[in-house]
Amino acid sequence: MKPTAKTLTNRQKNAVKWQKNLISRQKRSVTEQKHRGKRRYNERLGRFAEWFVIVYMTLKGYRLLRHRYKCTAGEIDLIFKQGKQIVFCEVKLRRDASNLLYSVTQSQKNRIVKAAGFWMAQNKAVQLNARFDFIGLTLWQKPTHIKAAF
Repeated sequence: MKPTAKTLTNRQKNAVKWQKNLISRQKRSVTEQKHRGKRRYNERLGRFAEWFVIVYMTLKGYRLLRHRYKCTAGEIDLIFKQGKQIVFCEVKLRRDASNLLYSVTQSQKNRIVKAAGFWMAQNKAVQLNARFDFIGLTLWQKPTHIKAAF
């Protein structure tokens, strides 16, 4: 007699779920696994770029307030302070500089502005001036820092 769902114990049900999950993981295509590896690689490169920009901006006299701020409205890569001004930075790393300036879309800009509003409200920094900078990195070149980019 084959056990039905009613006769299985919780432990047996969990074992069946675990086996199904294992089988589905094994069936993943090779391209999906390659895509996942490439995504991890790109995330590591992005974090390295952010670290590089932190060092670069600190040497220019900025003070880091927050790294990778996330809220319901969006995400801000870096938040610096220079004097009485808060600087929200978006960091992009590209292979060539030809499309670097167009890599931030209007919807991304809107999300960054909303997230900046959240951060300023949380940190009671409404009385300070805000500026949105773009810092683009290409391999083996000096960073492109555009102040008040949007």
